[in-house]
Amino acid sequence: MSKPRPSPIWAQPPFEVSRLQGKRILAECRLWRRRHEKRIGHIRISEPNTVGLVTIDLVMPDLLYPRPGHGTVAISLTEKQTPRIVEADGVTTDFVYEGVLFLNDDESEDTRIWTKPPKIVGADEIT
Repeated sequence: MSKPRPSPIWAQPPFEVSRLQGKRILAECRLWRRRHEKRIGHIRISEPNTVGLVTIDLVMPDLLYPRPGHGTVAISLTEKQTPRIVEADGVTTDFVYEGVLFLNDDESEDTRIWTKPPKIVGADEIT
């Protein structure tokens, strides 16, 4: 039996859609309780619905150690998360997500600090 497809999460974009669509974004992703990585992905935005809201997905590499030929994971942002997209320096990425994205929903919270700095994984490394 396959998993049911989640319903779309509609939100108001923090910038014009044309400024966000397909742009590179840096985000910190939590993989396990105390393992965080900074990953570089891109922003995917749907067509607006009847009231002008869109779905905003951050498409990130989905592996701990990316290799060519492996896929991505799309993280849908909620209305509360979209204001956390801020402009970056434009050199390495166009935008930065200020916060932590959780790649696994079944993990519990852990307040301890991870002793190693996050590893930066870019889309260029997996293609």
